[in-house]
Amino acid sequence: MSVPDMHGDGARPPGRGSRRFFRSRRTWRVLATGASAVVLAIGIAIPAMAVLNGSPSNFEANDGNMVVNTSGNHDWANVSFIHVTDQFNSNSDDSFTPGQKQDTTCPDTSGHKNPGKDDFTDVASFDEKNTTSGDTFLYGATIRFTANGNASENVELKQSNTLCPGQPTGGVTQRTPGDKLIAIDYLNGGTNVQFNVLTWIDGTDPTNPTCFVGNDQPPCWGSVVKSLSASAAEGQASQAAITAANNPISGQALVAGQFAEFGVNLSAAGIVPANACQSFPQTVWESRSSGSSFVSSTKDIAIENHTIGNCTSSVSTNPQKSTDNTTFTDLANNGSIPSGTYVRDQATVTVNGTNEWRGNVDFYLCSSTTSTLTSCDPAGSNATQIGGDVAVGQGGTSPPGATATSDSTQVSAGSYCWAAEFTGTSPTGLPGSTSTTGECFSVTAPTSIATNPWFYPQDRAVISASSGGPLTGSVSFKLFDSFADCTANGATGLLYTEGPDNVSGASPQTVDTSNSDYRVHSDTVGSLYGRVTYTSTNAEQTDSSSECVENIGATITADGTVSFS
Repeated sequence: MSVPDMHGDGARPPGRGSRRFFRSRRTWRVLATGASAVVLAIGIAIPAMAVLNGSPSNFEANDGNMVVNTSGNHDWANVSFIHVTDQFNSNSDDSFTPGQKQDTTCPDTSGHKNPGKDDFTDVASFDEKNTTSGDTFLYGATIRFTANGNASENVELKQSNTLCPGQPTGGVTQRTPGDKLIAIDYLNGGTNVQFNVLTWIDGTDPTNPTCFVGNDQPPCWGSVVKSLSASAAEGQASQAAITAANNPISGQALVAGQFAEFGVNLSAAGIVPANACQSFPQTVWESRSSGSSFVSSTKDIAIENHTIGNCTSSVSTNPQKSTDNTTFTDLANNGSIPSGTYVRDQATVTVNGTNEWRGNVDFYLCSSTTSTLTSCDPAGSNATQIGGDVAVGQGGTSPPGATATSDSTQVSAGSYCWAAEFTGTSPTGLPGSTSTTGECFSVTAPTSIATNPWFYPQDRAVISASSGGPLTGSVSFKLFDSFADCTANGATGLLYTEGPDNVSGASPQTVDTSNSDYRVHSDTVGSLYGRVTYTSTNAEQTDSSSECVENIGATITADGTVSFS
Protein backbone atom coordinates (compact mmCIF):
# COMPACT_ATOMS: atom_id res chain seq x y z
CA MET A 1 0.00 0.00 0.00
CA SER A 2 1.41 3.38 -0.95
CA VAL A 3 0.75 6.17 1.52
CA PRO A 4 1.55 9.93 1.43
CA ASP A 5 3.83 11.55 3.94
CA MET A 6 3.45 14.97 5.49
CA HIS A 7 5.92 16.57 3.09
CA GLY A 8 3.39 16.18 0.31
CA ASP A 9 6.08 14.78 -2.04
CA GLY A 10 4.15 11.81 -3.37
CA ALA A 11 3.33 8.25 -2.45
CA ARG A 12 5.63 5.88 -0.63
CA PRO A 13 7.06 3.27 -3.05
CA PRO A 14 6.43 -0.33 -1.98
CA GLY A 15 9.42 -2.10 -0.47
CA ARG A 16 11.45 1.05 0.16
CA GLY A 17 10.54 1.83 3.78
CA SER A 18 14.11 2.21 5.00
CA ARG A 19 15.09 4.59 2.25
CA ARG A 20 12.04 6.74 2.88
CA PHE A 21 12.77 6.88 6.64
CA PHE A 22 16.33 8.11 6.10
CA ARG A 23 15.22 10.51 3.40
CA SER A 24 12.78 11.96 5.91
CA ARG A 25 15.65 12.39 8.33
CA ARG A 26 17.59 14.36 5.71
CA THR A 27 14.56 16.49 4.99
CA TRP A 28 14.30 17.24 8.69
CA ARG A 29 17.78 18.67 8.61
CA VAL A 30 16.76 21.03 5.79
CA LEU A 31 13.64 22.17 7.65
CA ALA A 32 15.65 22.70 10.81
CA THR A 33 17.65 25.49 9.18
CA GLY A 34 14.61 27.79 9.45
CA ALA A 35 14.21 29.82 12.62
CA SER A 36 10.77 28.38 13.39
CA ALA A 37 11.39 24.76 12.33
CA VAL A 38 11.33 22.12 15.03
CA VAL A 39 12.55 18.54 14.62
CA LEU A 40 9.96 16.19 16.07
CA ALA A 41 12.36 13.27 15.93
CA ILE A 42 14.39 14.94 18.66
CA GLY A 43 11.41 14.95 21.05
CA ILE A 44 11.94 14.81 24.79
CA ALA A 45 12.17 11.39 26.39
CA ILE A 46 9.62 10.88 29.16
CA PRO A 47 11.03 9.00 32.13
CA ALA A 48 8.83 6.74 34.22
CA MET A 49 6.98 8.48 37.01
CA ALA A 50 4.11 7.56 39.27
CA VAL A 51 1.38 9.88 38.01
CA LEU A 52 1.13 13.31 36.39
CA ASN A 53 1.41 16.11 38.91
CA GLY A 54 -2.06 17.47 39.68
CA SER A 55 -3.94 14.44 38.37
CA PRO A 56 -7.17 14.38 40.43
CA SER A 57 -7.47 10.59 40.10
CA ASN A 58 -3.74 9.81 40.35
CA PHE A 59 -4.09 7.96 37.06
CA GLU A 60 -1.25 5.52 36.33
CA ALA A 61 -0.67 6.37 32.68
CA ASN A 62 2.94 5.23 32.31
CA ASP A 63 3.04 1.67 33.67
CA GLY A 64 1.97 -0.05 30.45
CA ASN A 65 -0.87 -2.00 32.06
CA MET A 66 -4.52 -1.47 32.95
CA VAL A 67 -4.58 -2.36 36.65
CA VAL A 68 -3.85 -0.27 39.73
CA ASN A 69 -0.32 -0.76 41.04
CA THR A 70 -0.45 1.67 43.96
CA SER A 71 -3.35 1.75 46.40
CA GLY A 72 -5.39 4.92 46.10
CA ASN A 73 -4.47 5.46 42.45
CA HIS A 74 -6.58 4.82 39.37
CA ASP A 75 -6.05 2.98 36.10
CA TRP A 76 -8.25 1.68 33.32
CA ALA A 77 -9.58 -0.98 35.67
CA ASN A 78 -11.35 1.49 37.96
CA VAL A 79 -12.40 4.55 35.93
CA SER A 80 -15.37 5.11 33.63
CA PHE A 81 -13.68 5.46 30.25
CA ILE A 82 -14.86 6.02 26.69
CA HIS A 83 -14.33 2.92 24.54
CA VAL A 84 -14.27 2.84 20.73
CA THR A 85 -13.98 -0.47 18.87
CA ASP A 86 -12.43 -0.35 15.41
CA GLN A 87 -12.45 -2.77 12.50
CA PHE A 88 -9.22 -4.73 12.23
CA ASN A 89 -7.64 -7.21 9.85
CA SER A 90 -10.25 -6.05 7.34
CA ASN A 91 -10.15 -4.59 3.83
CA SER A 92 -12.92 -2.13 4.84
CA ASP A 93 -11.16 -0.63 7.87
CA ASP A 94 -11.58 3.17 7.75
CA SER A 95 -8.26 4.88 7.05
CA PHE A 96 -6.87 8.00 5.48
CA THR A 97 -6.90 7.47 1.71
CA PRO A 98 -3.44 7.02 0.15
CA GLY A 99 -2.12 9.58 -2.32
CA GLN A 100 -3.39 12.77 -0.67
CA LYS A 101 -1.79 15.55 1.29
CA GLN A 102 -2.44 15.55 5.01
CA ASP A 103 -2.68 19.35 5.02
CA THR A 104 -6.31 19.41 3.90
CA THR A 105 -9.30 20.69 5.81
CA CYS A 106 -11.09 17.42 5.16
CA PRO A 107 -8.74 14.49 4.44
CA ASP A 108 -10.33 11.70 2.43
CA THR A 109 -11.10 8.43 4.19
CA SER A 110 -11.76 5.02 2.69
CA GLY A 111 -11.61 1.33 3.57
CA HIS A 112 -8.19 -0.38 3.66
CA LYS A 113 -6.44 -3.28 5.30
CA ASN A 114 -3.68 -1.84 7.46
CA PRO A 115 -0.51 -3.58 8.64
CA GLY A 116 -1.20 -5.41 11.89
CA LYS A 117 1.25 -3.28 13.89
CA ASP A 118 -0.57 -0.12 12.73
CA ASP A 119 -4.09 -1.56 12.96
CA PHE A 120 -6.21 -0.37 15.91
CA THR A 121 -8.64 -2.83 17.43
CA ASP A 122 -9.67 -0.66 20.39
CA VAL A 123 -9.22 2.90 21.60
CA ALA A 124 -10.06 4.23 25.07
CA SER A 125 -9.95 7.65 26.70
CA PHE A 126 -10.58 9.18 30.10
CA ASP A 127 -10.51 12.89 30.89
CA GLU A 128 -10.85 14.87 34.11
CA LYS A 129 -10.42 18.36 35.50
CA ASN A 130 -8.57 19.55 38.57
CA THR A 131 -11.11 21.95 40.08
CA THR A 132 -8.43 23.72 42.13
CA SER A 133 -5.87 24.45 39.41
CA GLY A 134 -8.33 24.38 36.50
CA ASP A 135 -6.08 21.96 34.60
CA THR A 136 -7.65 19.39 32.26
CA PHE A 137 -6.11 15.92 31.89
CA LEU A 138 -6.50 13.44 29.05
CA TYR A 139 -5.53 9.77 29.26
CA GLY A 140 -5.53 7.55 26.19
CA ALA A 141 -4.98 3.91 25.33
CA THR A 142 -4.70 2.00 22.06
CA ILE A 143 -4.68 -1.71 21.34
CA ARG A 144 -3.26 -2.98 18.04
CA PHE A 145 -3.89 -6.15 16.10
CA THR A 146 -0.23 -7.20 16.47
CA ALA A 147 2.60 -6.00 18.67
CA ASN A 148 4.75 -3.09 17.56
CA GLY A 149 8.06 -2.49 19.28
CA ASN A 150 8.14 1.19 18.39
CA ALA A 151 4.54 2.42 18.06
CA SER A 152 3.62 5.85 16.72
CA GLU A 153 0.29 7.63 16.63
CA ASN A 154 -1.43 11.00 16.42
CA VAL A 155 -4.31 12.16 18.58
CA GLU A 156 -6.18 14.87 16.72
CA LEU A 157 -8.47 17.09 18.86
CA LYS A 158 -11.10 18.84 16.72
CA GLN A 159 -13.39 21.75 17.59
CA SER A 160 -15.93 21.55 14.76
CA ASN A 161 -19.19 19.60 14.65
CA THR A 162 -19.46 20.04 10.86
CA LEU A 163 -19.02 16.75 9.01
CA CYS A 164 -16.65 16.60 6.08
CA PRO A 165 -18.39 16.06 2.71
CA GLY A 166 -19.45 12.46 2.16
CA GLN A 167 -18.91 11.46 5.80
CA PRO A 168 -21.65 9.47 7.54
CA THR A 169 -23.17 10.51 10.84
CA GLY A 170 -20.42 10.25 13.43
CA GLY A 171 -17.73 10.52 10.77
CA VAL A 172 -14.74 12.83 10.47
CA THR A 173 -15.44 16.54 10.99
CA GLN A 174 -13.60 19.39 9.27
CA ARG A 175 -10.41 20.89 10.65
CA THR A 176 -10.62 24.44 11.96
CA PRO A 177 -7.98 26.92 13.20
CA GLY A 178 -7.00 26.02 16.73
CA ASP A 179 -7.43 22.26 16.34
CA LYS A 180 -4.59 20.37 18.03
CA LEU A 181 -2.59 17.32 17.07
CA ILE A 182 -0.63 15.39 19.70
CA ALA A 183 2.09 13.36 17.97
CA ILE A 184 3.15 10.44 20.20
CA ASP A 185 6.10 8.12 19.61
CA TYR A 186 6.70 5.05 21.78
CA LEU A 187 10.43 4.38 21.28
CA ASN A 188 12.92 1.88 22.65
CA GLY A 189 10.27 -0.79 22.73
CA GLY A 190 7.73 1.61 24.19
CA THR A 191 9.71 2.71 27.25
CA ASN A 192 10.81 6.07 25.87
CA VAL A 193 7.78 8.17 24.90
CA GLN A 194 7.95 11.51 23.11
CA PHE A 195 5.14 14.04 22.80
CA ASN A 196 4.84 16.98 20.39
CA VAL A 197 1.85 19.27 19.77
CA LEU A 198 0.93 20.97 16.49
CA THR A 199 -1.87 23.46 15.76
CA TRP A 200 -4.08 23.77 12.68
CA ILE A 201 -3.64 27.30 11.29
CA ASP A 202 -5.20 29.51 8.63
CA GLY A 203 -2.11 31.74 8.21
CA THR A 204 -3.48 34.73 10.13
CA ASP A 205 -1.70 34.08 13.44
CA PRO A 206 1.58 36.05 13.39
CA THR A 207 3.08 33.69 15.96
CA ASN A 208 2.43 30.63 13.78
CA PRO A 209 1.96 31.79 10.17
CA THR A 210 3.57 29.00 8.10
CA CYS A 211 3.02 25.31 7.54
CA PHE A 212 4.98 22.53 9.20
CA VAL A 213 5.42 21.04 5.73
CA GLY A 214 7.49 23.78 4.13
CA ASN A 215 6.03 23.65 0.62
CA ASP A 216 2.37 23.66 1.76
CA GLN A 217 0.19 26.72 2.20
CA PRO A 218 -2.37 27.41 4.98
CA PRO A 219 -4.74 26.06 6.07
CA CYS A 220 -2.39 23.41 7.43
CA TRP A 221 -0.63 22.10 10.50
CA GLY A 222 1.52 25.04 11.63
CA SER A 223 5.28 25.05 11.84
CA VAL A 224 5.34 25.89 15.56
CA VAL A 225 5.70 22.64 17.50
CA LYS A 226 5.50 22.34 21.28
CA SER A 227 7.44 19.43 22.81
CA LEU A 228 6.01 18.28 26.11
CA SER A 229 8.13 17.73 29.18
CA ALA A 230 7.83 14.97 31.74
CA SER A 231 5.71 17.23 33.93
CA ALA A 232 3.10 17.59 31.15
CA ALA A 233 2.98 14.11 29.59
CA GLU A 234 3.85 10.49 30.26
CA GLY A 235 3.22 7.09 28.70
CA GLN A 236 4.44 3.59 28.00
CA ALA A 237 3.73 0.58 25.81
CA SER A 238 3.06 -2.74 27.52
CA GLN A 239 6.28 -4.51 28.46
CA ALA A 240 4.63 -7.80 29.40
CA ALA A 241 1.66 -9.87 28.36
CA ILE A 242 -1.76 -8.78 29.67
CA THR A 243 -4.30 -11.41 30.60
CA ALA A 244 -7.93 -11.14 29.52
CA ALA A 245 -8.91 -10.71 33.19
CA ASN A 246 -6.61 -7.69 33.45
CA ASN A 247 -7.90 -6.09 30.23
CA PRO A 248 -11.06 -4.07 31.00
CA ILE A 249 -10.93 -2.36 27.60
CA SER A 250 -11.33 -5.27 25.16
CA GLY A 251 -11.41 -8.27 27.48
CA GLN A 252 -8.81 -10.07 25.34
CA ALA A 253 -5.40 -11.48 26.26
CA LEU A 254 -2.60 -9.34 24.77
CA VAL A 255 1.06 -9.98 24.10
CA ALA A 256 3.73 -7.47 25.09
CA GLY A 257 3.70 -4.42 22.82
CA GLN A 258 0.03 -4.66 21.75
CA PHE A 259 -1.12 -2.08 24.31
CA ALA A 260 0.07 1.51 24.73
CA GLU A 261 -1.13 4.30 27.01
CA PHE A 262 -0.42 7.93 27.79
CA GLY A 263 -1.47 10.84 29.97
CA VAL A 264 -1.27 14.53 29.05
CA ASN A 265 -1.96 17.61 31.11
CA LEU A 266 -3.79 19.49 28.35
CA SER A 267 -3.45 22.77 30.20
CA ALA A 268 0.31 22.45 30.61
CA ALA A 269 0.46 21.43 26.94
CA GLY A 270 -1.25 24.68 25.90
CA ILE A 271 -4.25 22.82 24.48
CA VAL A 272 -6.95 23.55 27.07
CA PRO A 273 -6.01 26.67 29.06
CA ALA A 274 -6.79 26.49 32.76
CA ASN A 275 -10.02 28.25 33.75
CA ALA A 276 -10.88 29.21 30.19
CA CYS A 277 -13.38 27.74 27.78
CA GLN A 278 -11.89 25.35 25.24
CA SER A 279 -13.53 22.11 24.18
CA PHE A 280 -13.04 19.51 21.47
CA PRO A 281 -16.16 17.48 20.59
CA GLN A 282 -14.28 14.99 18.38
CA THR A 283 -11.02 13.07 18.73
CA VAL A 284 -9.50 11.24 15.76
CA TRP A 285 -6.93 8.60 16.67
CA GLU A 286 -4.42 7.96 13.88
CA SER A 287 -1.76 5.27 13.71
CA ARG A 288 1.52 6.11 11.98
CA SER A 289 4.11 3.94 10.30
CA SER A 290 6.96 2.94 12.57
CA GLY A 291 9.39 5.78 12.93
CA SER A 292 9.93 8.64 15.31
CA SER A 293 8.80 11.36 12.94
CA PHE A 294 5.47 13.10 12.57
CA VAL A 295 5.91 12.94 8.80
CA SER A 296 5.64 9.13 8.88
CA SER A 297 2.61 7.94 6.95
CA THR A 298 -0.74 7.84 8.75
CA LYS A 299 -2.59 4.53 8.54
CA ASP A 300 -5.62 3.43 10.55
CA ILE A 301 -8.03 5.88 12.21
CA ALA A 302 -10.61 5.58 14.98
CA ILE A 303 -13.19 8.30 15.62
CA GLU A 304 -14.36 9.25 19.09
CA ASN A 305 -17.27 11.69 19.39
CA HIS A 306 -16.89 12.67 23.02
CA THR A 307 -16.24 16.23 24.16
CA ILE A 308 -12.87 16.79 25.83
CA GLY A 309 -12.22 20.13 27.49
CA ASN A 310 -12.98 22.32 30.43
CA CYS A 311 -16.16 23.98 29.17
CA THR A 312 -19.54 22.46 29.87
CA SER A 313 -23.10 23.57 29.27
CA SER A 314 -26.45 22.45 30.62
CA VAL A 315 -30.08 23.39 30.00
CA SER A 316 -32.88 23.62 32.56
CA THR A 317 -36.41 24.16 31.34
CA ASN A 318 -39.65 25.63 32.62
CA PRO A 319 -42.75 24.86 30.49
CA GLN A 320 -45.65 27.30 30.84
CA LYS A 321 -49.36 27.53 29.95
CA SER A 322 -51.91 30.25 29.21
CA THR A 323 -55.62 30.41 28.40
CA ASP A 324 -55.44 33.80 26.66
CA ASN A 325 -51.93 33.66 25.13
CA THR A 326 -51.02 36.69 27.23
CA THR A 327 -50.59 35.69 30.87
CA PHE A 328 -48.52 32.54 31.37
CA THR A 329 -48.09 30.40 34.48
CA ASP A 330 -45.80 27.45 35.17
CA LEU A 331 -46.87 24.00 34.01
CA ALA A 332 -45.65 21.15 36.21
CA ASN A 333 -44.12 18.05 34.67
CA ASN A 334 -46.86 15.52 33.77
CA GLY A 335 -49.51 18.17 34.35
CA SER A 336 -52.86 18.11 32.56
CA ILE A 337 -54.44 21.02 30.72
CA PRO A 338 -57.62 21.38 28.62
CA SER A 339 -57.66 21.46 24.85
CA GLY A 340 -57.13 24.89 23.34
CA THR A 341 -54.61 26.01 25.98
CA TYR A 342 -51.55 27.92 24.80
CA VAL A 343 -48.15 26.54 25.84
CA ARG A 344 -44.55 27.71 25.59
CA ASP A 345 -41.17 26.68 26.99
CA GLN A 346 -38.41 28.56 28.76
CA ALA A 347 -34.80 27.38 28.85
CA THR A 348 -32.02 28.61 31.08
CA VAL A 349 -28.50 27.78 29.89
CA THR A 350 -25.62 27.38 32.34
CA VAL A 351 -22.03 27.41 31.03
CA ASN A 352 -19.04 26.46 33.14
CA GLY A 353 -15.46 27.31 32.20
CA THR A 354 -15.90 30.85 30.91
CA ASN A 355 -17.61 34.06 32.00
CA GLU A 356 -18.35 35.18 28.43
CA TRP A 357 -20.23 33.02 25.95
CA ARG A 358 -22.88 33.08 23.20
CA GLY A 359 -25.19 30.56 21.60
CA ASN A 360 -28.72 29.72 20.46
CA VAL A 361 -31.58 27.68 21.87
CA ASP A 362 -34.02 25.80 19.65
CA PHE A 363 -37.31 24.48 21.01
CA TYR A 364 -39.11 21.31 19.93
CA LEU A 365 -42.53 19.95 20.88
CA CYS A 366 -43.17 16.22 20.52
CA SER A 367 -46.75 14.96 20.40
CA SER A 368 -48.73 11.74 20.28
CA THR A 369 -52.45 10.94 20.20
CA THR A 370 -51.94 7.21 20.75
CA SER A 371 -49.41 6.88 23.58
CA THR A 372 -48.14 8.70 26.67
CA LEU A 373 -44.79 10.43 26.03
CA THR A 374 -42.01 10.61 28.62
CA SER A 375 -39.36 12.48 26.59
CA CYS A 376 -38.81 14.35 23.35
CA ASP A 377 -36.13 13.64 20.76
CA PRO A 378 -35.60 16.78 18.64
CA ALA A 379 -34.67 14.55 15.70
CA GLY A 380 -37.72 12.31 16.11
CA SER A 381 -40.52 12.10 13.55
CA ASN A 382 -43.05 13.37 16.12
CA ALA A 383 -41.04 16.52 16.95
CA THR A 384 -42.00 19.93 15.60
CA GLN A 385 -39.69 22.92 15.97
CA ILE A 386 -41.50 25.83 17.59
CA GLY A 387 -40.07 29.07 16.24
CA GLY A 388 -36.42 29.55 15.28
CA ASP A 389 -33.08 30.20 17.00
CA VAL A 390 -33.34 32.18 20.23
CA ALA A 391 -30.08 33.92 21.16
CA VAL A 392 -28.62 33.44 24.64
CA GLY A 393 -25.37 34.53 26.24
CA GLN A 394 -23.59 36.14 29.14
CA GLY A 395 -20.72 38.62 29.60
CA GLY A 396 -19.33 41.09 27.12
CA THR A 397 -21.35 43.83 25.47
CA SER A 398 -25.19 43.69 25.47
CA PRO A 399 -25.54 40.02 26.37
CA PRO A 400 -28.96 38.59 25.44
CA GLY A 401 -29.20 36.77 28.79
CA ALA A 402 -29.03 33.12 29.70
CA THR A 403 -32.80 32.45 29.52
CA ALA A 404 -34.62 31.90 26.23
CA THR A 405 -38.39 31.70 25.67
CA SER A 406 -40.03 29.86 22.79
CA ASP A 407 -42.96 31.01 20.69
CA SER A 408 -46.34 29.94 22.03
CA THR A 409 -48.58 27.39 20.37
CA GLN A 410 -52.12 26.17 20.97
CA VAL A 411 -52.55 22.46 21.67
CA SER A 412 -55.36 19.97 21.22
CA ALA A 413 -55.95 16.62 22.93
CA GLY A 414 -52.90 14.35 23.18
CA SER A 415 -49.63 13.70 25.01
CA TYR A 416 -46.77 16.22 24.69
CA CYS A 417 -43.15 16.76 25.75
CA TRP A 418 -40.81 19.72 25.20
CA ALA A 419 -37.12 19.60 24.29
CA ALA A 420 -34.69 22.51 24.39
CA GLU A 421 -31.43 22.28 22.44
CA PHE A 422 -28.52 24.66 23.10
CA THR A 423 -25.80 25.20 20.48
CA GLY A 424 -22.73 27.17 21.47
CA THR A 425 -21.35 29.72 19.01
CA SER A 426 -18.67 31.45 21.09
CA PRO A 427 -16.02 30.78 22.25
CA THR A 428 -14.91 28.12 19.79
CA GLY A 429 -15.41 24.67 21.18
CA LEU A 430 -18.24 25.56 23.54
CA PRO A 431 -20.21 22.29 23.69
CA GLY A 432 -23.96 22.20 23.29
CA SER A 433 -26.49 20.46 25.50
CA THR A 434 -30.08 19.31 25.32
CA SER A 435 -32.96 18.95 27.76
CA THR A 436 -35.29 16.17 26.62
CA THR A 437 -37.02 14.99 29.81
CA GLY A 438 -38.92 16.47 32.73
CA GLU A 439 -41.25 18.72 30.72
CA CYS A 440 -44.15 16.55 29.59
CA PHE A 441 -47.88 17.22 29.87
CA SER A 442 -51.21 15.90 28.65
CA VAL A 443 -54.05 17.75 26.97
CA THR A 444 -57.64 16.60 27.50
CA ALA A 445 -60.60 17.50 25.30
CA PRO A 446 -63.78 18.68 27.13
CA THR A 447 -66.86 16.42 26.85
CA SER A 448 -70.60 17.31 26.88
CA ILE A 449 -73.89 15.40 27.02
CA ALA A 450 -77.19 16.14 25.32
CA THR A 451 -80.33 14.08 25.94
CA ASN A 452 -83.05 13.35 23.41
CA PRO A 453 -85.69 10.99 24.86
CA TRP A 454 -87.76 8.89 22.49
CA PHE A 455 -90.29 6.07 22.32
CA TYR A 456 -91.67 3.62 19.79
CA PRO A 457 -95.31 4.53 19.01
CA GLN A 458 -97.64 1.51 19.20
CA ASP A 459 -101.26 1.04 18.08
CA ARG A 460 -104.06 -1.26 19.19
CA ALA A 461 -106.96 -2.49 17.06
CA VAL A 462 -110.10 -3.95 18.69
CA ILE A 463 -112.14 -5.91 16.09
CA SER A 464 -115.72 -6.89 16.93
CA ALA A 465 -118.78 -8.24 15.07
CA SER A 466 -122.37 -8.31 16.31
CA SER A 467 -123.11 -11.64 14.60
CA GLY A 468 -121.81 -14.08 12.05
CA GLY A 469 -119.82 -16.31 14.34
CA PRO A 470 -116.13 -16.13 15.19
CA LEU A 471 -113.86 -13.54 13.68
CA THR A 472 -111.46 -14.70 10.94
CA GLY A 473 -109.19 -12.51 8.87
CA SER A 474 -106.22 -10.12 9.27
CA VAL A 475 -105.46 -6.60 10.33
CA SER A 476 -102.80 -4.19 8.88
CA PHE A 477 -101.31 -1.00 10.34
CA LYS A 478 -99.78 2.07 8.66
CA LEU A 479 -98.36 5.22 10.24
CA PHE A 480 -97.98 8.48 8.25
CA ASP A 481 -96.32 11.79 9.02
CA SER A 482 -99.32 13.96 8.00
CA PHE A 483 -103.02 13.83 7.33
CA ALA A 484 -102.51 14.48 3.61
CA ASP A 485 -100.03 11.63 3.20
CA CYS A 486 -102.29 9.35 5.21
CA THR A 487 -105.25 10.21 3.00
CA ALA A 488 -103.18 9.59 -0.14
CA ASN A 489 -102.17 6.20 1.28
CA GLY A 490 -99.04 6.00 -0.80
CA ALA A 491 -95.33 5.63 -0.10
CA THR A 492 -94.84 9.32 0.67
CA GLY A 493 -94.72 10.05 4.37
CA LEU A 494 -95.10 6.40 5.31
CA LEU A 495 -93.23 5.96 8.58
CA TYR A 496 -94.10 2.46 9.63
CA THR A 497 -96.08 -0.56 8.46
CA GLU A 498 -97.07 -3.79 10.11
CA GLY A 499 -99.25 -6.71 9.05
CA PRO A 500 -101.25 -8.35 7.94
CA ASP A 501 -101.56 -9.90 11.42
CA ASN A 502 -103.94 -12.85 11.79
CA VAL A 503 -107.23 -12.32 13.63
CA SER A 504 -109.37 -15.27 14.78
CA GLY A 505 -111.71 -16.18 17.59
CA ALA A 506 -114.84 -14.99 19.24
CA SER A 507 -115.66 -11.30 18.99
CA PRO A 508 -114.04 -9.03 20.08
CA GLN A 509 -110.33 -9.61 19.24
CA THR A 510 -107.47 -7.24 20.19
CA VAL A 511 -104.27 -6.87 18.11
CA ASP A 512 -101.31 -4.72 19.23
CA THR A 513 -98.43 -3.53 17.06
CA SER A 514 -94.83 -4.47 17.88
CA ASN A 515 -93.05 -1.45 16.37
CA SER A 516 -89.28 -1.43 16.98
CA ASP A 517 -88.27 0.40 13.82
CA TYR A 518 -89.67 3.92 13.98
CA ARG A 519 -89.37 6.02 17.08
CA VAL A 520 -90.69 9.41 18.11
CA HIS A 521 -88.33 11.95 19.70
CA SER A 522 -88.21 15.67 20.43
CA ASP A 523 -87.48 16.58 16.83
CA THR A 524 -90.36 14.51 15.39
CA VAL A 525 -93.42 16.21 13.95
CA GLY A 526 -96.09 16.38 16.63
CA SER A 527 -99.13 14.84 14.87
CA LEU A 528 -98.96 11.40 13.31
CA TYR A 529 -101.82 9.68 11.48
CA GLY A 530 -102.62 6.01 11.22
CA ARG A 531 -104.57 3.74 8.90
CA VAL A 532 -105.84 0.44 10.34
CA THR A 533 -107.54 -2.01 8.01
CA TYR A 534 -109.32 -5.26 8.88
CA THR A 535 -109.85 -7.78 6.07
CA SER A 536 -112.40 -10.46 6.92
CA THR A 537 -112.30 -13.99 5.53
CA ASN A 538 -115.65 -14.86 7.17
CA ALA A 539 -118.34 -14.58 4.50
CA GLU A 540 -120.86 -13.60 7.15
CA GLN A 541 -118.81 -10.56 8.17
CA THR A 542 -117.57 -7.42 6.36
CA ASP A 543 -114.21 -5.64 6.16
CA SER A 544 -113.66 -2.50 8.23
CA SER A 545 -111.11 0.31 8.52
CA SER A 546 -110.05 3.37 10.48
CA GLU A 547 -108.58 5.84 8.00
CA CYS A 548 -106.61 8.89 9.19
CA VAL A 549 -108.89 9.66 12.09
CA GLU A 550 -106.37 8.44 14.61
CA ASN A 551 -104.07 11.33 15.49
CA ILE A 552 -101.32 10.23 17.84
CA GLY A 553 -100.41 13.86 18.55
CA ALA A 554 -97.35 12.94 20.63
CA THR A 555 -94.91 15.63 21.75
CA ILE A 556 -91.60 15.11 23.59
CA THR A 557 -89.80 18.10 25.05
CA ALA A 558 -86.04 18.33 25.68
CA ASP A 559 -86.50 17.53 29.36
CA GLY A 560 -88.11 14.21 28.43
CA THR A 561 -91.76 15.14 29.03
CA VAL A 562 -94.12 13.22 26.76
CA SER A 563 -97.55 14.63 26.03
CA PHE A 564 -100.38 13.46 23.78
CA SER A 565 -102.97 15.67 22.17
